Amino acid sequence: MVEKIKIGVCVMEKKVKCGSQLLSAPMSQILDRLQAFGEFEVIHFGDKVILEEPVERYS
Repeated sequence: MVEKIKIGVCVMEKKVKCGSQLLSAPMSQILDRLQAFGEFEVIHFGDKVILEEPVERYS
């Protein structure tokens, strides 16, 4: 099995939250299309990670 390519998405929750969804509809569509064929793994980084963790520790 081939390892998936990891894509990190930094998400500032107060800027993208739409109702109960964390991501806006356009962003959700983009990420869904990237994951559709199973080649990519999307990892979301929220406020705490973005603001408090060094980039080297994002995973």
